[in-house]
Amino acid sequence: MSRVGKLPVNIPDNIKVIINNNSISFDNGKVKKNYSVSKGVKIEFVEKQIKLVAQENAPSNISMFIGMDRSNIKNIVLGLQTPFKTTLEINGVGFKTAVDKTTLVLTLGYSHEIFYAIPKGVTIAPEKPNLLVITGDDKVLVGQTVAEIIDFKGTEPYKGKGIKILGKAILRKEGKKK
Repeated sequence: MSRVGKLPVNIPDNIKVIINNNSISFDNGKVKKNYSVSKGVKIEFVEKQIKLVAQENAPSNISMFIGMDRSNIKNIVLGLQTPFKTTLEINGVGFKTAVDKTTLVLTLGYSHEIFYAIPKGVTIAPEKPNLLVITGDDKVLVGQTVAEIIDFKGTEPYKGKGIKILGKAILRKEGKKK
């Protein structure tokens, strides 16, 4: 079995867990999340801990699925405790952001504004004119949203203009020499 899959997932007191066959429901009073484990994985819930084990007739490569399912369950529990948060930094002359209810409006030096529909479960708030805070209780959805926004104008290596994750180092290149 994988090393990650062997570890149990501890469930805090404020999260309720309901197990039905191969699916788990998590509820913290505000948000309810469901997760279905892979085929061949059995769920054991003992003393506020979830442990995943292989079923008797499971294929030989089931350990990698157990590790993946354990990581996904752990991320759901962490997201229900404290939301995941990522801050984007926008560098460039005239680059602006605005949020209109369910739409993010980006002005990134193109001839037109870019309208991005904010997915459900994700909150986008401008902190400063050049900072954008993305929060949500689903780690995968927050990461996917961040990646889609960065794709509109990734940071270029010569002047550093574009969108990047705050604190992430950008490989800078030297310009032309005469």
